[in-house]
This record gives sequence, C-alpha cells and structure tokens, in this order.
Amino acid sequence: MTHTHTNKINFQTILVIFALLVIVAAIVLGVVFGIKDKLPGILVRVSPTETKLFTDLNTETTLTVANMRAFMTKNKITTRLTECANSDILDIFLPEVTSVENNAFSRYTELVSVSLPKATTFGDNAFNGCANLISVSLPKATTFGDDAFSSCVDLVSVSLPEATEFKDDAFSRCRDLKSVSLPKATEFKDDAFESCFNLVSVSLPKATTFGDDAFFSCANLVSVSLPKATTFGDDAFQSCTNLVSVSLPEATTFGDDAFDGCVDLVSVSLPKATTFGDDAFSSCVDLVSVSLPKAIEFGNTAFSGCVDLLSVSLPKATTFENSAFSSCRDLKSVSLPKATTFGTFAFSECFELLSVSLPKATTFGSGLFQNCSRLNETGDSVFAKTITITGAGTLGGYVGTSLGRTVATFGNGRILFN
Repeated sequence: MTHTHTNKINFQTILVIFALLVIVAAIVLGVVFGIKDKLPGILVRVSPTETKLFTDLNTETTLTVANMRAFMTKNKITTRLTECANSDILDIFLPEVTSVENNAFSRYTELVSVSLPKATTFGDNAFNGCANLISVSLPKATTFGDDAFSSCVDLVSVSLPEATEFKDDAFSRCRDLKSVSLPKATEFKDDAFESCFNLVSVSLPKATTFGDDAFFSCANLVSVSLPKATTFGDDAFQSCTNLVSVSLPEATTFGDDAFDGCVDLVSVSLPKATTFGDDAFSSCVDLVSVSLPKAIEFGNTAFSGCVDLLSVSLPKATTFENSAFSSCRDLKSVSLPKATTFGTFAFSECFELLSVSLPKATTFGSGLFQNCSRLNETGDSVFAKTITITGAGTLGGYVGTSLGRTVATFGNGRILFN
C-alpha cells in the first residue's frame, strides 16, 4: 500500500511539472515567434482550417494593384473585383516595401494585421474597407492619399508617429476607433474623422488645417486637444452630442455648422476666432455663455436655438446674418458695441429679453424683435441714431423702412437713439 501511494504522488508531481513546463514554453514561444521573430510574408487562408505564409513579395519595394494581382494569380488566391479585393489574406508583413500605390489593399475584408516597417507613402484607398483590420504598424509612414483607413470598422487605435499629411476621408466611418496618436500630422482634408462614433478624445499637437466634416457625428467625443489648429471647413464638430468643452487657442476661421447640434456643449474658448459660417452654435441647447473676443462675422442662425444662453460677449462682432439669436429663450440682455448689420429675425422669440445695446447697428432685416414680449420692461435699449429696416420690418410699434426718431415707445420702456 505504501509503495502504491508513493508512486501516485510521484505521478502527480510529474504532471504538475510538465504542465508548468508547457506554460513556460508557450510564453517563450509566444514572445519569440509572435513578437520578436515574426516571419515576413503574406499569411493566407488556403482552406477553412489551414493558413499558409507566402514569401513571393518579401523583396518588393513598391506594392501596386498589378503586382498584388500577379501574386494572387500565381498562388491561386481568390480575388474579387478589379482592385484585388480579397477575403483570404489575413496578415501582411513586408519589410522592404517603401511605397504603396492606389487601391493596393482596398477591401481586403479579412485582413487583421499589417506591418510595413519601411513604407513612407501611400496612395488612395490604402486600407479602405478593411473591415477586420485591428493592428497597424507603419512606423515611417508620412503621407496618405484619399480614404487611407476609411471604413476600417474594427480598428480601435492607430499610432503613426511620422505621418504628416492626410487627404480626404482619412479615418472616416472607423466606427470603433477610440484613440489616435498622430504627433506630427499637420493637415487633414475633408471627413478626417467623420462618423467615428466611439472616438472619445483627440490629441493632434501639430495639426493646423482641417477640411469639411473633420469630426462630424463623433457622437462620443468628449475632449479635443488641437493647440495649433487654425482653420476648419464646414461641419467641424457638428452633432458631437457628448462634447462638453472646446478650447482651440489658435483657431481663427470656421465654415458652416461649426458646433451645430452639440447639445452638451457648455464651455467654449476660441480667443482668436474671427469668422464663422452659418449655424455656428445653432441648437447648442446647454450653452449658457459665450465669449469670443475677436469674432467679427457670423453667418445665418449663429446662436439660434441656444435655449439656455444667458449672456454673450462679442465686443468686435460687426455682422450677423439671419436669425442670429432667434429662439434664445433665456437670453435677458445683449450688448454688441460694434455690430452694424443684422439679417431677418435677429432676436425673434427671445422671450426673456429685457434690454439690448446696439449703439452702432444701423441695418436690420424684418422680424427684428418678433415675440420679444418683455423687451424694455425694466429700462431703455440703445440703438444708433438712424436705423434702416429692410422689407416691411418692425421696430417697436412702428412699421416702415426707415426710422430716425430720437425716442420711440416700445413695450413698457423706451428705445433711445444715439
């Protein structure tokens, strides 16, 4: 009995030691072969249960649709469509490639990983539509054409340490993208991060210029660090519904719909911004105050629908197009010392508006104070000496095209002309 018990213990000990050795070996092999000594080549699924590494292109320096098609034909790898779109290639590691031409990897729908350690330039549609791509290693890449990573829907993070320039749709519709590291990127064309629904934060320390739809519909974007950005096209942050605060210290110019529909936005710091297109802050329903010390010009519906807006500081603003502050229901007072021109319905439906100071404003469209039922309940509003109202507009109780009166009765108070 004693002998049998001893053998049982020895057998269990051997099993434990063997298991430990297997674990250690797995870790070592994983490190050595998975990370340090990954073999170059193109890994292809050759059957439902088998993959094969092909080395045909290991010495190529330029990848094109033509040489990728030739590679697939030679090795009997299925292609779809003219761009060589493919669902069998899983992994690409080509250490000598320096440039990738248009459509080289477009719509490789099962491609999971790419490593091109020497590649510097990429043409259009480099990885467009690579729906399963999750790992990208391009340490020397500098320039990308249109649709670089567009619709890479499983891509979660990107680090491109040397990249400087992106054309249209760089990362558009990368719906799972959460973080980007692009420390040297300076220029983005249209749709840079459009519809990156899960992008939470962005830090682009050297980026200066963005085209249209830069962060359009990035619904989960919370913070933005763009310390050198100066110019944005249309729809820069439109419908970024979770964006709470914005600080863009060098930004000067915004196209239409800059922050339109940013329903959670409460804080804006744009100390150098001068020009805004239409709908600059339209429907920013949580915005309480705005200070834009150098802003001069606004397009239509600049602050329309900012229902919680209480105060604005726009000391240099001169021009507002239609519906500048329409439906700012909580706005109580306005002082715009240099404003000269307003379009139609400038303050319509500002139900709580009590006083207005526009000492240099001379031209208004119709419907200036439509439904501003409380205006002048508590005091006087100040206007320029001569006011022209275009169309059949109204100012106070008077209708006409020109008013030059010294004092006009309005509500329970007066309108004073300088």
